[in-house]
Amino acid sequence: MEEPTYKLLDGDSGNLNKEGDDEPLRNTEDWQQFVVQPGMVESLTDDIADDVDALFQAVLDDNEVREQIESVAGDGQTEKSLNALTRRVRELLASSDITARIQDALTTGTRAAAEEAVEAAVADTGEDADVDVDAIEARLGDREVTFADEFAERMADDIRETVGDGFAEGKNSREIASDIAERADINEGWNGAEKIARQELQIATGEARSAFADEVGKVEVWETSGDNRVRPAHESMAGAWKRPSDDWVVSYTEEGRGTVTESVQGDSEPGIGCRCFSALVDREDVDADDYGGDGAP
Repeated sequence: MEEPTYKLLDGDSGNLNKEGDDEPLRNTEDWQQFVVQPGMVESLTDDIADDVDALFQAVLDDNEVREQIESVAGDGQTEKSLNALTRRVRELLASSDITARIQDALTTGTRAAAEEAVEAAVADTGEDADVDVDAIEARLGDREVTFADEFAERMADDIRETVGDGFAEGKNSREIASDIAERADINEGWNGAEKIARQELQIATGEARSAFADEVGKVEVWETSGDNRVRPAHESMAGAWKRPSDDWVVSYTEEGRGTVTESVQGDSEPGIGCRCFSALVDREDVDADDYGGDGAP
């Protein structure tokens, strides 16, 4: 079998870094091999940070949201209050000019990232293809519809977790409500600016590489960063492959999240924050037993 066109740093381990290395790969000289570069994330984060902060504040300052948070923390009607909270957050996001500005910035940033991903794929494979970036952007544009819903659902999930932790620690409703507000930190909160930027860039570049792979007849091989920050579900996927038209089938059962499908790595709620990517190789360079998609090997 011919040597793959992609480079592995640790023999044939399927990872880009030494097993068990605890240094974030972004701090090593090997980070340039990733499609999503730190500079991309930093730039897009800067573009949306002020608006994300403003959006958090608009949500937390809304009287109905505050009432529902107090209800969740105090009266025991958790599910009812969470459903009402999620519905109200959706309403706020759908009608907010801030949401529209964030989405505009994400659209511009992800299109540029998709173009760079195609250029990188050409360099990786030595092949060229006429990839329609407009079509990729159109698919990414469909995410505008789900942006508010995802934001609201994650907020509700985080509030549920915070309430549960607070009850376990014997906190009263006021203390729990304060904890919930603190969780809305711009970088560490429900959907901090950096998390949003990284997730949208991950999906955009993954879509671009899949489109390129489809054009040139390659398959995709799952690669991880290979350090100890890789979640177990993704570590188990290292070396798996799929066709560009298939979805990945990822088991998050060890994390208690079940099995999900992802069009690109990390494109699911339990996969948020993924740093993995796909190497593009010829079909004859992969084994049918390593198939990790939802189609047929």
